Amino acid sequence: MSKLLEHLTVIENFFGQMKTILQHQHPFLFQKSPEKVKKIINYFAKFWNNQWILAKLNYSSPSQYCQNFR
Repeated sequence: MSKLLEHLTVIENFFGQMKTILQHQHPFLFQKSPEKVKKIINYFAKFWNNQWILAKLNYSSPSQYCQNFR
């Protein structure tokens, strides 16, 4: 698999997980104000990057993996 396809897979996984989790936690998310929606999505992105453990990244979070990669 090419690197581009591998990166696209990770991005699709992120958005799929975000959609599923946010729909479950906030069923009426898009009825909220744009500022509130932005805050919730930004929180999820920070959570994903710093706390979400991915098997593909040797069971570390994306930020931990990047730190170890350098």
